[in-house]
Amino acid sequence: MTAHHRSRYSRYRGGPDPLAPPVDLAEALDAVAEDVMAGYSPRHALQEYLRRGGRNREGLDDLAGRVQQRRSELLGGTGWTAPSTKSRNCSTLPCWRNANSWPATP
Repeated sequence: MTAHHRSRYSRYRGGPDPLAPPVDLAEALDAVAEDVMAGYSPRHALQEYLRRGGRNREGLDDLAGRVQQRRSELLGGTGWTAPSTKSRNCSTLPCWRNANSWPATP
């Protein structure tokens, strides 16, 4: 017996423009150049641009905030909250586990 798979195509229904360029290169270069001229390394300047985001583009800080908000919504009724990795200056999962007494996974 052959399974029939049907594809469904429909009109685009909002969200960011899927055909838009991923980033405004002129804006990104200007932001990175400003930080480099202020004395930061090119690597640090690029990391800061990605963290902050651009004029019409959210950065990694914004994304992390949305993830934390969604996590809080999903875990709202459980009484469990994830510890902040910023306060512990630790971003690795094993460190996060040790700080919270989680059993190691096999």
